[in-house]
Amino acid sequence: MNDDIRASDPAPTAPTTTAAPRRRARWPWVLGGAMLLLVVLLTVGAVAAWAALSGAVQEGVSIVIGGHRWDDLLPEHAWAALLSLGLTGALIFVCLLLCVGLVVPLLLALVLLIVGLVIALALAAVGVALGVALSPLWLPLLLLWLLLRPSRPALASSPA
Repeated sequence: MNDDIRASDPAPTAPTTTAAPRRRARWPWVLGGAMLLLVVLLTVGAVAAWAALSGAVQEGVSIVIGGHRWDDLLPEHAWAALLSLGLTGALIFVCLLLCVGLVVPLLLALVLLIVGLVIALALAAVGVALGVALSPLWLPLLLLWLLLRPSRPALASSPA
């Protein structure tokens, strides 16, 4: 009777297996790189805007072609304005990449989740409607099942 109880024996251990090394995800690095690029672009754009607005650059841009000066085309701080425009375009491009890479998949997942919930709710409503509509048949079906099921043998009582 006490042979079945083995409190002092240690639990059997599972065999150890060596698992293959898990592949690391790359998306955190891509996201971090995009954020770093965004910060660098914002910093350079802010410095260029400060240089253009504060008058830090006094020499200006002067283009001479064939002895003719083209100062009318480019004002004094045109290079800073062109740099700011280029950085703004790059910033918009990075933001678009982030939107396409993050927002679009998240919105797609949200839409699929909503569609799945609507389908689940519709199936639940149909199930409830069928249950209510078929409820008058439950009692006769239960009685029919009780009559037609095979009978279980009686349990023999064991002596004490």
